[in-house]
Amino acid sequence: STPPFAMVGSDNLPRLVYYTNSANLVYVQCQDQPCLTSIRTVLPTGTGAIVNGNIAAYKETGNTIQIFYVNKDVNSYKIRHITCTLATFPAADSCVAAADVNYTIASATPNPIIGVNQFAASRTSANLPRLLLSWNNNAAATPTQRLDIFNCTASTCATAGRQTLISSTVAGTYYKGLSLTLSTGNFALIDYWEVNSATAATLRFYQCNNTTCTSATKPASSPMALETLSGITGLAVGLTIITTTSSDFPAIVYSWKPGAAAPQSKVAICTNIACSSGTNFYSTLTNDSNPKILRLPSNDLRVFS
Repeated sequence: STPPFAMVGSDNLPRLVYYTNSANLVYVQCQDQPCLTSIRTVLPTGTGAIVNGNIAAYKETGNTIQIFYVNKDVNSYKIRHITCTLATFPAADSCVAAADVNYTIASATPNPIIGVNQFAASRTSANLPRLLLSWNNNAAATPTQRLDIFNCTASTCATAGRQTLISSTVAGTYYKGLSLTLSTGNFALIDYWEVNSATAATLRFYQCNNTTCTSATKPASSPMALETLSGITGLAVGLTIITTTSSDFPAIVYSWKPGAAAPQSKVAICTNIACSSGTNFYSTLTNDSNPKILRLPSNDLRVFS
């Protein structure tokens, strides 16, 4: 499942965005810091349905939250968008859906495959969205699994430069647990699970070397394999979360469930921006298949919750 997205307004009160089992997209404006009292709003999501809970949200510089989600209607798969303008308590925040049609991913025929945890978002220093999506075109001749990045030219992402970072025609291969952040130069830093079967998965890191992530300029080491899990019957991979240290190096939390054993999570702190050598792996935490936050203050103290 997709965990809640948590953000703090200028009034120092939390805001939450999450997807429910009843297929609702919910926005919560907390009225105290523990969020014991709140205003809960079910957001309008337009025609069609959110695909497998694929939502993403972030707070812009200023007092605005942008929410994106993958939507399917009769004719196509789209990325849609809602803007929430934050107020100061006790006034209520205001959330407004953008035009019904935002960015079209693909036609609904043939029916593309977009699984759980296959969507992520971040923003540039100019508040332009960067969206990441894993999907299979389900073409009759050669089904292809793709990892695409969308370089949006406006906050609604109605138009975007689209790059396919990686693709595979190997049956049973898919990319999930996507996470995306940007370096100080607005270059995308990405991590994800590459799953090849129910018994094998590799955690990979992808570094972009320009702001539009064109493949011609990516480092030869990308995508870098950070950890490979194999030979575990019933292997299930979970979420990943990526951020950066004060040195602008990637720091990643990731999780998996090794068959019948307890869920596990691990922290990887890279010692260079390419994650190409000297990565420090911190001790595995059990019974935590959904890591929520990895926060790295200026002194690089790791805070995991």
